[in-house]
Amino acid sequence: MVKKDVEQVLTGRYSATGFYDQRFINEVVEKVEKGLPRKAACIEYGLKACTLKNWIRKFGSTAYKADQSRSFSAGTKRSVVQAVVQGRMNVKEAQKAYGIKDLATINRWIRLQEQQNDELSGPDTSMPDTNNHTEPLPPDLQAANEALKKQLQEAELKIAALNTLIDVAEEQLKINIRKKPGAKQS
Repeated sequence: MVKKDVEQVLTGRYSATGFYDQRFINEVVEKVEKGLPRKAACIEYGLKACTLKNWIRKFGSTAYKADQSRSFSAGTKRSVVQAVVQGRMNVKEAQKAYGIKDLATINRWIRLQEQQNDELSGPDTSMPDTNNHTEPLPPDLQAANEALKKQLQEAELKIAALNTLIDVAEEQLKINIRKKPGAKQS
């Protein structure tokens, strides 16, 4: 019987019911915080992922938990996406530059941005499609068309600049400036 108790202490268990010794729990959590991947820790110690997750939540250091649950502002997300989409950085460089843990996070932000752009620039059925005509426009209409295109580009740049300004102001002042959708009118 003494041999069985020694084996259980070596594996970190008090009994066969699955209760773990606090020293064992602290050791596992500390190794994960020092860089041991969670999946590897589960395999090495014969744990379930949810058990390890709960241990880290209960017994992990506050610095580690804060680092794991880092959230990014809308402005930061937009900056990362624009840098990648415009080719100033690749996804891996953006991950390192902004301290983002997972490449999938950046790819998800890019997909969301593309979906939003598609929704905003979807086909407008209220206006007839004038791009499919075969005859060229008269010179005065061509000039007017070019002027309108230039105004549209300037307006889009202005909107992007204002959105960035609002994002920076929200970040620095720690207040929400944008109206939330569905908010009641006063």
